[in-house]
Amino acid sequence: MLSKELNKMFGKAEVHVEIPFIKAKEMIDYAEQCRKYGQKRLKCFCLTPVNYEFVCAEYGYRDTKENYTILLVDFYKKLIPTGADLQLHVHLAQFPELLIKEEIESKIKDAYNFFITNLGLKPTEIIFGWYKYTDEAKKCAEELGLKIVEQKAHIYDKWLGEKHERTSQK
Repeated sequence: MLSKELNKMFGKAEVHVEIPFIKAKEMIDYAEQCRKYGQKRLKCFCLTPVNYEFVCAEYGYRDTKENYTILLVDFYKKLIPTGADLQLHVHLAQFPELLIKEEIESKIKDAYNFFITNLGLKPTEIIFGWYKYTDEAKKCAEELGLKIVEQKAHIYDKWLGEKHERTSQK
């Protein structure tokens, strides 16, 4: 069982979801395995459209932001019935201290509102990409009632399966 092996290695059923346009099937299968075999509820820290540019640069996504948003909504709505606990994952920047306060707040609030508006979920936790954030980010997260999750053992959706093929993109 892939889920048992990964969770044994990393201790908890936690995944950073960054490439559902490549790993949608593997991610859904993994979530269902976690539920089926009675493991701790899978927690997924999920990117939102605020990280569209990051996904294009990091993973080669080549479609519009509008289509990326549609893809995420569709994927997360398929993930919810598996019992996975969806929470926020936001990449501010490698050097977030160089961002202005308004940009930081916009990314966090837009991600939060994406969950509420499109998924009907109110997130309670946030994990920042590279575990890098500023005092402004911390204050904004706290004002939204988000607990900041610090670095801990987890896996990435990109580790699931062996092939990297586009499944949800032109």
